[in-house]
Amino acid sequence: MKSKVHFWTLEVLMVVAIIFICTKISFLFQPIGIFISTLFFPILIALFLYFIFNPLLVFLENKKVPRNLA
Repeated sequence: MKSKVHFWTLEVLMVVAIIFICTKISFLFQPIGIFISTLFFPILIALFLYFIFNPLLVFLENKKVPRNLA
């Protein structure tokens, strides 16, 4: 029982320490966050459009419409 208490106490302290350190070095994470958010939304929109229009493209290809025109 004692070892479990020590383990969980150490776990909680490590999580608190990591959160504290991350709040102190947020200036390092801010450019990474901006970079990811800049790329994330266009990629998300492109994936959405791909999955929306892919069945239409396959349908038109089955109707013998060339892929470039479809």
